[in-house]
Amino acid sequence: MRRTLISAALLALLATTATPGIPPAAAQGPTPERVEITAPDGIVLVGSYYAPPENADDPARALLLMHHSGSKKETFIDFIPIAQDAGYALVTVDLRGYGESGGETSDWQSMESDAHLWLAWLREQPGIDPERVSIVGSSIGGDLGLRVMAKDEALRTVVSLSPRLDVNGLTTADAVEAMGARPIFFAAGQGDELDAEATRALFALATGDVQARLYDHGACCTTLFMLEPDLAPAVIAWLDRTNK
Repeated sequence: MRRTLISAALLALLATTATPGIPPAAAQGPTPERVEITAPDGIVLVGSYYAPPENADDPARALLLMHHSGSKKETFIDFIPIAQDAGYALVTVDLRGYGESGGETSDWQSMESDAHLWLAWLREQPGIDPERVSIVGSSIGGDLGLRVMAKDEALRTVVSLSPRLDVNGLTTADAVEAMGARPIFFAAGQGDELDAEATRALFALATGDVQARLYDHGACCTTLFMLEPDLAPAVIAWLDRTNK
């Protein structure tokens, strides 16, 4: 069992020796495939699929990316080329009611069911290893990821950026306790008290291979990838280790 809580002071040291910053959004990778799936209630959900790159394992590891509230699938634009360069296929999705997806943004129970649909779709794609699929989510996307992992025993790990303990009845603490010793990666800015409190509390509840990074500012969600050059390499290294 590994447990690592990295503080702002240590992260400041890491930032001076880390890989150079995340590529800007203008550094476009391969053109994704537009994907539509239909939920049981008839709502059409939209995502962008990046097939396994040339350097991928055969079969390839894959990621489901889920954005934060008020955003859309393109918010991961700075992380996508990093993941592709590391050999991951991925689908980044518009949550229900956001971007191109239909439905209501307040229907978070259905969003959770939608995430299971996306995982099922991703596992069925040619060249994907269905046993090496993970979720990277920010805020509500990461909260949903924790709850989905608690119910999907095949899900390898979850990366949760800026988590919360309870969002409209979606209780992440219960999910973390329910998933047992499976790996989890948390990251948040200490300047946001709710994010920091949730990260510390969920870290304490997790019993397996868990890492938590707290940065010395109030930024949240995928903004962390832009501001902290150590984070994306750390996430990739974590995923590589937990998806062998």
